[in-house]
Amino acid sequence: RRQMRQLEDSWYSQAMIDRSQIRLQQLGYFKKVDIDKQRVPGSQDQVDVTVKVEEQSAGSLQFGVGYSQYSGVILSASVSQNNFLGTGDSFSVGAETSTFYKRINASYYNPFLTDNGIGIGYTLGYSKTDYGNTTFANYATSAKSFSTFLGIPITEFDSLRVGLGISSNKINLYPGYSPQVLLDYQNALGHKTIHEWTGTLGWNHDTRNGYWAPTRGGLLSVSTDAALPGSTVQHFRVSAEASHYWPIGAGFVLYLDGQAQYGSTYGNQTYKSSFGQYVAGQPLDYPFWQNFYSGGVRDVRGFQDNTLGPRVCSGTDASGHAIQPSSNGYCTGSYYQYAQPIGGAFKVLGTTELYLPLPFLKDI
Repeated sequence: RRQMRQLEDSWYSQAMIDRSQIRLQQLGYFKKVDIDKQRVPGSQDQVDVTVKVEEQSAGSLQFGVGYSQYSGVILSASVSQNNFLGTGDSFSVGAETSTFYKRINASYYNPFLTDNGIGIGYTLGYSKTDYGNTTFANYATSAKSFSTFLGIPITEFDSLRVGLGISSNKINLYPGYSPQVLLDYQNALGHKTIHEWTGTLGWNHDTRNGYWAPTRGGLLSVSTDAALPGSTVQHFRVSAEASHYWPIGAGFVLYLDGQAQYGSTYGNQTYKSSFGQYVAGQPLDYPFWQNFYSGGVRDVRGFQDNTLGPRVCSGTDASGHAIQPSSNGYCTGSYYQYAQPIGGAFKVLGTTELYLPLPFLKDI
């Protein structure tokens, strides 16, 4: 009932009925939503509106064993519920491990903290990674985080997301194995454990006509995340995405998506000079552990994972300078034969996909 825009004892509006149907479909609780309209017998100016829905499972308990080119062997377990006790609240708890990471996450979201649709959510996470045997640069992390956020509707199609979070991330680098540029950054920073207070602000414009498999409409989103003053490194990132679905006939759907991400630091940081003294009033580069990566099965297929972007060598030469990669990517005198990807502070990605009709899955 909270999703209905055609209200009882109000003027009939086909636009409001259509919008109500889309809002019900976007919940993800129903396989099918039909709205039937019939004149009230004996009345010339009244209509009965009947909503018929076919429910689908809103919860799941999953255990999995898998393999991917990116993560190797993956073991996972999770429990989730998207409509807890019929309240509309959702929660999930999950754990996952692979050849280079371990993750535990929990989240809870109440979409109707207030009657006008303001929602509140919480997330809690713990992760350990060791990139030594991956296509990332060689370093390891151990991170803990907690955040809370508000979802604030503005119009039928627009919403804001405002959040605050706290995190701690210990980063281990290995001289001779990790890229020298990362070691230099950590030495200048003078800290292995990174503490952050983060603020988040985002905007969404969502006109998609479904939750699981939309066939028309699109999504526009812009968000910014910032490590607030008092964090070990003051930085921010801005992300923008535009996507759209077009039905092109015979059940085929064309999907286009474009993304852009940019990160930088702000303010003047305190850093450690080569003489071991802390010096205030100097800017730092964007932190490497927040860098963006591209290439591989997750975005640009046909390339080795994470190899689109800057790559550097580990170790130093006889004069103490970082080893530079050759034109073909080799690192002469380094522990690793090839340069290691370190990501970058700017990323642009475009995607085109064609969804095919699957008759035996037509109700999904």
